[in-house]
Amino acid sequence: MVNMIIKVNSIEEIKKFSGPGVWAVYGKENDKRICLNVAETQNIADEISMDIDLMKDTIEGDEENKYVARNNFGEIIFKCPSRYYVRKYTWIEISKYKNLEFECVAFNIHDRSERVEIEKYIAYKTRAKYWRHKRSFTNKDRMNDLIDKYIEKFEKKSILKRSSKS
Repeated sequence: MVNMIIKVNSIEEIKKFSGPGVWAVYGKENDKRICLNVAETQNIADEISMDIDLMKDTIEGDEENKYVARNNFGEIIFKCPSRYYVRKYTWIEISKYKNLEFECVAFNIHDRSERVEIEKYIAYKTRAKYWRHKRSFTNKDRMNDLIDKYIEKFEKKSILKRSSKS
């Protein structure tokens, strides 16, 4: 098992991560670097490549945007025609950010439950803007309390040993 933060600067570099793990994408908002999304996957390279393709997509037609998409923190992130469009719209929205950086957070993690734990930890810690994993929180006070407790518990367990490499 290899746990690390590696900045991925090109499609060629992404191909090196053909395996299970956790990755994140960051962008600039008001000159501040923010985490936009985090994901666990069986194959980091394949998933990032598919998401990059979605970023090139466009919104066509004049369908009414009735569905309100929220991130896991209960914040409205955009509206789209239905829940079936959420992934496409997420990546179109992310493509609007400047200086996008993909990072491999943990690589070669075969245990899915461990990958999910790492994904949740990174998303909670960074408050990833477009992260959607199951349901969003509806009670903000309870959300902050649960997230703080989760982060503390995760850090005590030390699943993610970060050795920063650029």
